[in-house]
Amino acid sequence: MGRAGMSEYESREHGRSHDHDVSYASKSHASYTPAPRTPAEQARDEILSAARVVSSITSSLEAVRQAHAANDPARWHEARGVVDRCLVTAEKDLERARTRSHDAEPAAREQIAVAEAALAQHVTAAASLTEAPLGWKPVAREAEILAILYAPADGAARSAFAHKEAELKAELARLSPAESHHLMARLNKRIAGDPVAAAIALLVPERRARIVSFLGDARRRAALTKVPIVGGATHRSNAPHTPIDVATTQSPSPTSTTAAADPVSFETQVRQMIDARTPDLDALATIDGTKRRAMARQLEGYRPGSGDPLGARYVRL
Repeated sequence: MGRAGMSEYESREHGRSHDHDVSYASKSHASYTPAPRTPAEQARDEILSAARVVSSITSSLEAVRQAHAANDPARWHEARGVVDRCLVTAEKDLERARTRSHDAEPAAREQIAVAEAALAQHVTAAASLTEAPLGWKPVAREAEILAILYAPADGAARSAFAHKEAELKAELARLSPAESHHLMARLNKRIAGDPVAAAIALLVPERRARIVSFLGDARRRAALTKVPIVGGATHRSNAPHTPIDVATTQSPSPTSTTAAADPVSFETQVRQMIDARTPDLDALATIDGTKRRAMARQLEGYRPGSGDPLGARYVRL
């Protein structure tokens, strides 16, 4: 009984102590309540906040420029969206600061003028950053490649597109290994708006695969820079080389003869080029388009056992 009474007594004492602590804390908290800000202070804070938003636009604009330099459309659109939102926010914040500027001190009002001038510069800069990057870079012979791809296909579809493929490989062979690698990446990515990738995508899968493989083989072709010529001489070309799976050669007719100044027939030179797996582009460039197309048709139409030694070498490439 005494123990219960003691517990009740202790409980009452604890309650009185707790009430005293709460009361003391409330009074103490009330004594530290900050004084209301003056109108001048409120105006100053509004102005400083708006100025910070305007200042942040500088880095946002730089992010847009960096995304364009990196040729990254997704990153560019994201950064451009940030700029647009910051411009809207800055204008609203400055408008709110202007409405309180009459309460601000002269130094604070000067900051409004500085922020307004900076915002005007940012708006001008943003207006010049409206063109998104392509996401791909044109290669050196982009126009020539597109001309071949979009040229009308004459005759039977199969032979016409086989001829188009041969002409395309001849043009692709002129690209550097670095450009070939870049174009191969474009064909694999198929970025929207890429005209070369769009045209290649319309070809049958087998032909597409051969073109991509041809581009991927550019480094090996570039390594084969020496082409043996009859007579022991060698020819070195600065242009990339390609196997003779191209529409840049011709097969002389049985009645045709080479120029007297050249003791070696053109067909013999072509055979040597095929055996070396790299062409003499300077020699091939002297042949007119009609003869090149005739050579392409001959090689494309070769059938085993037809007695065409040039075609027999060609199919082994």
